[in-house]
Amino acid sequence: MSTAEASAVAADAAEVGGRTKTGSPRTIPVFGVAIPDGEMQDIFKPMDLNRIIKLLEEDDKDVSEEKQLKYIKKLTHCYQNGFPLRDLAQIFKILSLCAEKIEKQPCFVEPASEIIKLCGLPFLKKKVSDEITYTEDTANSFALLGELMKIPSSKLRIQICKCIVDFYHAEPLKKHISGYQQVSSSFKIKMVEVGGLAKAMVQSALLLENQLVEKLWVLKVLQHLSTSGVNCTLMVKAQAASRICAHLNDPDPSGQLLFRSSEVLWNLLEKSSKEEIIQQLSNLECLLTLKEVFKNLVMRGHSHYERQLRNDILVITTIIAQNPGAPMIECGFTRDLILFATFNEVKSQNPLVKSLKLFNCYEDFELKKLLFNIIVILCKDLTTVQLLIDGKVILALLTYVKKPERLKIIEWSAAQYEELQLHAIATLSSVAPLLIEEYMSCHGNARILAFLEWCGHEDSYFIHGNSFHGTGGRGNKFAQMRYTLRLLRAMVYLEDETVNKDLCERGVIHQLIDTKRPLFTSFQEEQKIVPLPANCPSIAVMDVAENIRAKIYAVLDKLDFENLPGLSAEDFVTLCIIHRYLDFKIGEIWTEVSEEIKLEKLRLVTVDEKSLHSIIAATENIGKMVASLQSEMIENQALQDVQNEQRVYAKIQATHKQRDQAHKSWENFLARTSNAKTLKKAKRLQEKAIESSRYSKRPQNAIFHQTVIKGLNTTVTSGQVVTVESTPTRLLGGPLADTDIALKKLPIRGGALQKVKVKPLDGLKKTVPI
Repeated sequence: MSTAEASAVAADAAEVGGRTKTGSPRTIPVFGVAIPDGEMQDIFKPMDLNRIIKLLEEDDKDVSEEKQLKYIKKLTHCYQNGFPLRDLAQIFKILSLCAEKIEKQPCFVEPASEIIKLCGLPFLKKKVSDEITYTEDTANSFALLGELMKIPSSKLRIQICKCIVDFYHAEPLKKHISGYQQVSSSFKIKMVEVGGLAKAMVQSALLLENQLVEKLWVLKVLQHLSTSGVNCTLMVKAQAASRICAHLNDPDPSGQLLFRSSEVLWNLLEKSSKEEIIQQLSNLECLLTLKEVFKNLVMRGHSHYERQLRNDILVITTIIAQNPGAPMIECGFTRDLILFATFNEVKSQNPLVKSLKLFNCYEDFELKKLLFNIIVILCKDLTTVQLLIDGKVILALLTYVKKPERLKIIEWSAAQYEELQLHAIATLSSVAPLLIEEYMSCHGNARILAFLEWCGHEDSYFIHGNSFHGTGGRGNKFAQMRYTLRLLRAMVYLEDETVNKDLCERGVIHQLIDTKRPLFTSFQEEQKIVPLPANCPSIAVMDVAENIRAKIYAVLDKLDFENLPGLSAEDFVTLCIIHRYLDFKIGEIWTEVSEEIKLEKLRLVTVDEKSLHSIIAATENIGKMVASLQSEMIENQALQDVQNEQRVYAKIQATHKQRDQAHKSWENFLARTSNAKTLKKAKRLQEKAIESSRYSKRPQNAIFHQTVIKGLNTTVTSGQVVTVESTPTRLLGGPLADTDIALKKLPIRGGALQKVKVKPLDGLKKTVPI
């Protein structure tokens, strides 16, 4: 700017802020205007902002619109390098007055936008303490920016958003202002948090549903604001998560809406209450939107950016699925996720996946792992079981439980397939126990045992061990074996008779017991075999001194292995190994000799080689024999337990049967004594039984004895009948006397109880004592 132009601006400023003294050799410098050093004063004289406020507050009839706009334009020109903190409250008062006039006087949009634009520049402080002194003024000013978003002016709203974004991209002043310095870069960001601007911006998004450009600018602002935990908390209180998620699928040719919205959701999940965010997103509207967005990205997303965005949406969905109350099944999202997770292994005619294909790029590989992971989360809800059955999840996962085929062209690299294989087996550990019938129908036990057998073989296949599941498995198959055993444990833990019986029939016990090194310890595993001189003890020999197994063997050898009373079947199983300890240790040493010969690259003569192989084979045969004996012991014990259980059950059953018969007999007896018809029926049955037991024709010279006594009124089977005389009245004291009292009087009356005489009936010569 030339000297003449600077003088002109100074003159205009003097009209507002006060006139210069007549005849003064210097002009008053205006704040923010660059004047040559020879003409610059050390102290800036600010404009009279109170006068501008007064002009804007006056009635439009008294002050012309042009004059108001003129002064505002001069203000923006004077502060073109930034606002000082001490003037900020008055400047935003001017901004507020301009905003109030916009509805009736749209011409104030331009000056208001210019003031807001200058707010994006770094603020200036005269003293170091200004940042503390004017904290409240600055926070209130920033809160006003959020309120101004309610004004229906696209230009003003966009300018506010640009201004807030500039807060996070502060640049140093282009020109140095004497006596002032730039505020710290974090001051504005801190004031945004204090002023609660984040909450106002979320609320303003509701007013912009049909204004795409403005909506994108607001999302850009929220993207910056959500980098702060304080702002995220305020946004959550304003229901930011649900409001943003519900509009993820709104039309947007640029693709920015989906990108910025997902970024905001990510920040909210990371920097605020995760539980609150999940609760806001666990509604039908949000999940339906996420479902449509994910489907569109899976089917139509081909670029690196779209695939990455697709995976981000799936991670957010996975977090929501952890909430049992989320309507994942009701919105159909669960069914689609299961379909996408299994379409590569189980062919489907569903239009969603009919022409879909995954590649071995990093994003598609991550998608596959994320789909496996979300299946584990979804299966925790038992209502998902039927969908897992319909989607043939067990069959899809079992396709990975097999030896990798080198010659077959697969869509994943060796390292990727290894990681997916481990992930699939880990997923089966969670899903298979819920779907036992599907697991058995797919021959799950047979596949697992075959894969476990491959894990125990020594071949040229080496694992990369790059993934989380492959930890500790580089160069070996330990990772595969570890996760396969975990799957077996999960199935056996169910105690399902069908599963366990099938495992036993397929020889799982023989397979798990690995007869070559029965004494192999973790110490020997850590110490690799190295060639040693003949006078140095090998690892197998040192192992004898490292533990007490040799001492246990020596003690039991003296006690005789076969005559040890009080041992259970499990003890005898262990005793089998101890009994053969010496044989196993000798074989272990010969195995070390064989390994050392290989390491030293020596070649034995034919006779020695055959002898060495025979010794090692003999040790393996002993191991197999011991394993077979252990299995036999276990089976015999199980059979014995079953037999003992059956005997106990038979005893209990006999006891119950006797009780039932006694109870039934007692009921029959009561029925006969209380019911005359029943008694007569029993009598007829008795007579019928008697008649049926007699001869049809009476033998000659046979004496017939009458067994039925006429006029007999008894309720039990008739036998020898006796008559008993009644007790004398003198002993009872009369028919109405109390029996106990009568007995008490007996000693006084003299005499003891008399014997009861029993007289047999005529024809019977036997007496029965009573």
